[in-house]
Amino acid sequence: MERTHLGSRSRAMRASRVAPASLLNIFAVVGVGDGDGSLTREVDICKAALLYADHVTIASPRIFGVVAAMGIVAVTPQTFKRVMSQAVRHGGNTMRDSAETVRVFGDALDAFPPRHELTPRQRQEKAQLTREIDRGMDALRHTARNNLSGQGADPLIAAVQEGLLTLDPLVHEDESFDELPADILLTRYVDVIRSSLGAASGYPLFDDDTGHLARLGLDEGFFVRSDAGRVRGAEAAVGTGLWGYLPGFPHADMSEIIDIRRTLDGPLGRFRAAVHGLASGVDISAEDPGFAEVLDQKWLYEVKPALDEIDERIRQDASLLSLAGRVARGAFEPLRTAAAGAGLGGLTIAAGPAKWIAAAAGLAVAGVAPVLQASHERRTAINEIERAQYYFLYRADRRMRGRQARPTWSS
Repeated sequence: MERTHLGSRSRAMRASRVAPASLLNIFAVVGVGDGDGSLTREVDICKAALLYADHVTIASPRIFGVVAAMGIVAVTPQTFKRVMSQAVRHGGNTMRDSAETVRVFGDALDAFPPRHELTPRQRQEKAQLTREIDRGMDALRHTARNNLSGQGADPLIAAVQEGLLTLDPLVHEDESFDELPADILLTRYVDVIRSSLGAASGYPLFDDDTGHLARLGLDEGFFVRSDAGRVRGAEAAVGTGLWGYLPGFPHADMSEIIDIRRTLDGPLGRFRAAVHGLASGVDISAEDPGFAEVLDQKWLYEVKPALDEIDERIRQDASLLSLAGRVARGAFEPLRTAAAGAGLGGLTIAAGPAKWIAAAAGLAVAGVAPVLQASHERRTAINEIERAQYYFLYRADRRMRGRQARPTWSS
C-alpha cells in the first residue's frame, strides 16, 4: 500500500485552499455508492483528473472521516478542542473512544488555575495529566494514521499536501455523519453538483451514480445552466473529447502521478491553455453542416501540437514510457460508462429543485443508481445527446474517431 507521512499543520490545512479561477480546475462529485468505507473510487477519479488539471476539488460523503483523521495527525494546542470534537463524531468506534478520553483529559487540564496560582500538588497533578494527554494523543495519532491507510486515503493526502486537491466531505464540523438526516445529505449532494456546474471556471467530473442522477434531472426538465456554465460547458465538451486521446498511466500511484505532472509540466500547461481557448471562435452550432470542419481546424492548429509534444516527451522518457500502458480512454467520457474500475460517469449537467430532492430522498441512498439507470435506459441515446450540451462533444468525438487512431507507445 502506498504510504504517506503527514507533514505540518500548514500542509494539512491546504485541504481548504481555493484554486485560482485562471487555472484548469476540475470539480469531482462522488455519490454514496454501496456504502462501504473504501475510497478507491475517490482515489481513481482524483488520479485521472489530476493528471491533466491544475487543481481538483472532490466532494464525497465518504471522506468525512479522512478530514477528521487529518486534523488529529496535525493537531495543535489551538485546534485541540475542535479536532477532538470532530474525532468523537466522525472517527469510527476505535478513534471515537480514544478521542473522548483525550478530550476529557483536556477539559480537566483546562480546569486548573493559572500557572502562577498552582500549588505544588496541583503542579504535580497537572504534569501527570499532561503526560497522560501526550500518551493518549500518540495513540490517537497512530489510530488515525492506521485508519487513513486502511481506507486507502494516503493517495488523497499526498495530493492535498502538494496543494493539488481540496476535500469536501459534505458534512460540517459540528455534525455527525451517522445522525445527519438523509434528506439534508442529499440536498448538499445536489447543491455541490449545481455549484460545480454553475462555477465561472472549472469542469465537473461525476462518478456513475452522480451522472445518472444528473441526467434524470436533465431529462425531466429540472436542471438549468447559467450562461457562464454554458460557456464552460462548450470548452469542457471539446476538451473532454480530446482528453480521451491523451496518454494514461493506469498503473501509476499518486506519487507517480504527481511526478508525471512535474515531468510534463510544460506540454501539459500548453495543452490546458489550448483547451481553454477551444470554445472561443466557434460561432456555429453543433448542428451546422460546417461544424465538424471548423472543429477540425481548431483541433489541428491549437491542440494537436500540445498532444504531439506530450507524446514525444513520453517516448523520450523511459520511466514515463513504462507507465504509459495504454491510452486513458474514458478518463473523461460523458456519454458512455467510463473507466469501469474508477466508476467515472463523466461530465453531466445538473441542478435540482426541492421536489426532485424529496423524490430522491424517498429512495434508499445506495439504491438510487439502479432506479435511475432503468429510467435512463428507456430513453434513446440520440435524444439524450441532443437535449444535453453534449451534442457538441458527441460530434467532436465522432469526428476525431474517424480521423485518427489512438496512439500507442513502444520502445
